Formats: sequence, C-alpha cells, structure tokens
Amino acid sequence: MEPGPHAVQTSIDGVFAIPREAVVQELIDRLGLKLTALIGGVTETRRVSEWIAGREPRREEALRAALQAARAIARRYDNDAARAWFRSTNGSLDMRSPIVALREARFFEDYDRFVKCAVLDVS
Repeated sequence: MEPGPHAVQTSIDGVFAIPREAVVQELIDRLGLKLTALIGGVTETRRVSEWIAGREPRREEALRAALQAARAIARRYDNDAARAWFRSTNGSLDMRSPIVALREARFFEDYDRFVKCAVLDVS
C-alpha cells in the first residue's frame, strides 16, 4: 500500500522542527556530500563539515527545501532516485535542474514551488 499525500506531507513538514545540523547530515546521507554542498551554495565540501559543526550556512532555507524534496522522492522511490531528480532538468522548474532552481530561489514562494514540484513529481 502506497503512502497517501498526508503521509508525505507529515514527513516533509518535520524538516522545520529539526536542527540545521541534522538537516545537513540527512542531506549528506540521502544525496551525498557534493550535492549537499551545491545546494548550500558552496563548491568546497569541507564547508559542509563546518555546517555540521555548528557554522551557519548561507542558504539554510535551500537546504531545508532540498530535504523536503529528497524525503518526498525517497519515500516513494529511493535515495538514488532523489539524487537523479536533483541532477536532471525539470519542466515544472522552467527546464532548470532542481540544483539551479534552488540556487536562484530568493523568496519563500520559490522554495514552496520547489517542494511542490517534487511532491507532484512523485504523486
């Protein structure tokens, strides 16, 4: 039996209740160090270790939105599918990859659109 939309929503809503260090660690576990760095707006993976150690990332909202999307996709498929989704172009994101869409996001509505796109892609 597949999880209903409520189950997915509950899973992704929890992202705002967990500490940033846990968000970063879960992203590493799901997407890998390099993708996590790119989502956070850096190219050096050592910066990701600094976020886990307590340093504040510049793009925390992007990291939280990415975790929401990764959870939604992995819940339906798996982490490999989530990694592939983040790297591919997406018509719902104006033919940009999710990584680029997150890099260009500036407002809450941008992050909200991003997460909705991921949830719709697995529905």
